Amino acid sequence: MAASLKTAYFTADDGVKLAWHEMGEGFPIVLLHGLFSSAATNWIKPGHADFLAKSGFRVIMPDLRGHGESGYQTGAWPKTILTQDCRQLVEQLGLKNWVLGGYSLGARISAHFYWENGHPEMLVLAGMGLEGLTNSYLNLDLFRRAIEQDDFPQASIERFIQGFFRQSGCNKEAMIALLESQSPLSPDQVSQISAKTLVLSGKQDQFNGSPLKLKDMLPNAAIAWVKGDHMSAVGQRSLAVDIVDFMKKS
Repeated sequence: MAASLKTAYFTADDGVKLAWHEMGEGFPIVLLHGLFSSAATNWIKPGHADFLAKSGFRVIMPDLRGHGESGYQTGAWPKTILTQDCRQLVEQLGLKNWVLGGYSLGARISAHFYWENGHPEMLVLAGMGLEGLTNSYLNLDLFRRAIEQDDFPQASIERFIQGFFRQSGCNKEAMIALLESQSPLSPDQVSQISAKTLVLSGKQDQFNGSPLKLKDMLPNAAIAWVKGDHMSAVGQRSLAVDIVDFMKKS
């Protein structure tokens, strides 16, 4: 039987209503989803949240603003808005010792959170390579083209991203504002992330740069590999198994 799922809402400091989902009891792990995705798409439907909950963890999964069941504001987004939202949720829940993890965009937010809002017990950076943190503009033009333009070749990466974006139900203006709010960490900042960190990647995933280079730059990191590329790795059941193994060993 699947673990029970709870959905709740909180109001961010700027008045935007944001959703978060929770399964299980025990040591808390906050999981952040990727761009054009949601907690349901990345964590709940693939069974990751249920596996983590049954393994003895409290799984907390916000929908980032502009995604899933969360609202968004119009106009430009402040550079730190996504980490601010995460910080506010953590404070409202009263978390003291906890793990923060994310996939792709969620991994970038997790790394920034380490610097902006205090240090979680451990980090899980999934679907992320070194260049995805130190050059946050790595795929900015690609995503903007995919959501603003048309007439891409059938087999192009832009056409694939465009289809994923349109299925997501995300607002175009909100996603452009999100993309423009992204900023890099310096290599020096990355090298000073001292929390125990799991770098978790698909074997064919170089979309956000090199996961191995990221692992090597972090002073206290391990790496694990699952099948697939950037889009398919997040759906692999072994992703949750690797997260549980990492947390229980650390």
